[in-house]
Amino acid sequence: MTNIHMKKSKIFLFICLSFIAGIFISPWTKIPSAILKGIFIFGIFWIIFLWQRKDKKICKHECHSLNKNKILNKIIIFGFCFLSLIFGIFYFQKSFSKQYALQIYNDTKEEIILKGIIVGDLGNKKNSKKIIFEVYENSKEKILIYLPTKLNYQYGDELEIKTKLTTPFESDDFSYKNYLNRYNIHSIAYYPKIKLLAQNKGNFIQQNLFFIKNKFKEKIMAILPAPESSFLTGLLIGTQEDIPSQLINSFNVTGTTHLIALSGYNITIIGILLMNLFYALYFSRSFSFWLTIIMIIFFVILTGAEASVVRAAIMGILILLSKKIGRLKNITNAVVFTACLMLLFNPKILHYDIGFQLSFLATLGIIYVSPILFKMGFYKIPNDLEFRESLLMTISAQIMTFPIIIYNFGQLSLIAPVVNVLVLPVVPYSMLYGFIATLLGFFELTLAKIVGFFAWIFLAYEIKTIKLFSEIPFASVKIEIHWLIVFWLYGLIILWIWKNQKT
Repeated sequence: MTNIHMKKSKIFLFICLSFIAGIFISPWTKIPSAILKGIFIFGIFWIIFLWQRKDKKICKHECHSLNKNKILNKIIIFGFCFLSLIFGIFYFQKSFSKQYALQIYNDTKEEIILKGIIVGDLGNKKNSKKIIFEVYENSKEKILIYLPTKLNYQYGDELEIKTKLTTPFESDDFSYKNYLNRYNIHSIAYYPKIKLLAQNKGNFIQQNLFFIKNKFKEKIMAILPAPESSFLTGLLIGTQEDIPSQLINSFNVTGTTHLIALSGYNITIIGILLMNLFYALYFSRSFSFWLTIIMIIFFVILTGAEASVVRAAIMGILILLSKKIGRLKNITNAVVFTACLMLLFNPKILHYDIGFQLSFLATLGIIYVSPILFKMGFYKIPNDLEFRESLLMTISAQIMTFPIIIYNFGQLSLIAPVVNVLVLPVVPYSMLYGFIATLLGFFELTLAKIVGFFAWIFLAYEIKTIKLFSEIPFASVKIEIHWLIVFWLYGLIILWIWKNQKT
């Protein structure tokens, strides 16, 4: 019974991985959607035909049919995986098939008048703020609007704007066009003429979540000075917009940009710290676990349920659940299936959302790499204050994410291993103290600043360490690698994991 169950779980895993692979290779395939549909429909009928033939063979020649039946089973499983791959390719193509009527006005001198509603924001810079504007006409297309920071428009405000539209820029270092693509934004309006028509027109739940998120950010700014406040916002919410550009450059040079791309790793470490804290207060292990899960959900709500936070929380909860069960590998199917659900919701995040890539890969690193490192010698390290656990997960996540970091940021940091070992083990403490301080800020600001001081110590240490190492000559080298090299590097990592698991 166990073998059958394991077999089914592996089949399910391969089908999910095939769907992810289809989305991954889709940009490089030039197969028309009509042909993909034809292959998919033909494949379904072919699998049905094989399935029926398998049943007939069993009835007629039971002894002789066993070997043929095994072959047919393998062909059917391969067929399902192939169909899943084709569906992934088609699904990604379909996400680009929608026609965006407003794009015809991009980079023209024509001013247009649009009515719509504010449905989101992408943070503030020194002299401007960026809001996502959904137009009523043209199938509710979205555009990005740059506004002066003094204008205080909120989610749910109904506006009429008069503006020219611009195509998001692309350069050798960064494609803003691809970055906005994941939000289905293809046009930018810089400082348009605006008329407020109405307020509170948005979704009630979403409006309250935005309100909570903005209040959360305000409390952080009130408790901590800059740049520690903007760094903590990046750690907790995954937003980079408020972080100074010089500090962003230091992150790039030292290979620590992943810190502000909130991942399941961060949530996992915080969860472990919380569980140990509750256990130290003489709660049972089971109660400590479920109380930690409730705290993580509360954290998600309090930070505005941003997509990056929700994604990281799901991955973190899955790892904590697997640790409670006792075997990390038991959670692999759940992690991959969760990734598939996220891609069904928005297939573009696999290519254009570094946060999703890092969160998914870091989680797999914790599942597969950390047990190997533990047996290789990490078990000898003392685990006071969860130092060993934090260091083990840090290095495991780093091993699994470094190829995609190099591919996305175009830099190979020669000092990244040293900086990450120095910085990453204390990041969860800065996040934990920062979150508690912000939470207290809703009730008593003085007490919040006292707790926030401990967060500041960790944050200041992290920033100063990163800045110090970023000033070292030749700390990083510019390097551009093809996605095939990334594929090859992950092949080596998978081979290394497989060989170590065998031994």
